[in-house]
Amino acid sequence: MATAKEIIQRGMVAVRNSATLYPEYQNLFNEAFGYFPECPTCGSLLGQNQWKAFAAFAEGADPKTLLSNQNTTETMSKQTFKIKDRAKLYSYNFKKKGQDRDFTSRTYGDVMTEDFAIGYLDSASEDEELLNQRKAEFAELPAKYAKKEAVADVDPNAPVDLSKLKLTQLQAIATEKAYPAEEWEKLNSKANMIAYLDAKAIPADTAKGAEGGAPDPAKDLNPDETKKEDIPAKGVDTGEDLV
Repeated sequence: MATAKEIIQRGMVAVRNSATLYPEYQNLFNEAFGYFPECPTCGSLLGQNQWKAFAAFAEGADPKTLLSNQNTTETMSKQTFKIKDRAKLYSYNFKKKGQDRDFTSRTYGDVMTEDFAIGYLDSASEDEELLNQRKAEFAELPAKYAKKEAVADVDPNAPVDLSKLKLTQLQAIATEKAYPAEEWEKLNSKANMIAYLDAKAIPADTAKGAEGGAPDPAKDLNPDETKKEDIPAKGVDTGEDLV
């Protein structure tokens, strides 16, 4: 059996294409890190990072330190996912640009990155039932993936008291009304979301009227009608000669 150093020296592509070296790489990786790695040449960022971690391990690095480093990612750094079952193996299929065949990305819950979580959910975006099943596997999701909640069981024509709704329900309103997500998805309080929805609900003609000043009552008169004050009262000398 080849050593970790010998496998790294052969190179990622050669190892992946070898019927003997690739199983040896997987077994050695599992012995060091406690789980089997993803394919390092199939387009998975995690698989590539695992190969780099294995290379560092081959040079004497501590596997525990390398394992913790695999969990960092710059993608959506301010939004976090939390998976419920950290021992489960998760997978999804994806396509590479310019290629017709499907590729599979796999990872265990305890080393899942946010990149993987995004791909895991986005790959099910066209299958609502599957997407909801995958969402249910997470204890926490960013607002983009949060499950929609019913706004309220009320008459759709009646005004909704936004102050009685949850933040997720307010976000659902913004989504249903197709308001641009970049305008509201970072609003992390009910007060801010309510202010945003109230502002969006102001009709354009109302805003225009406010800018144009008070209306002129004279414009509302029918031109064929005569103002009451223009008709002289009986017995009043207007100073004009009667014809």
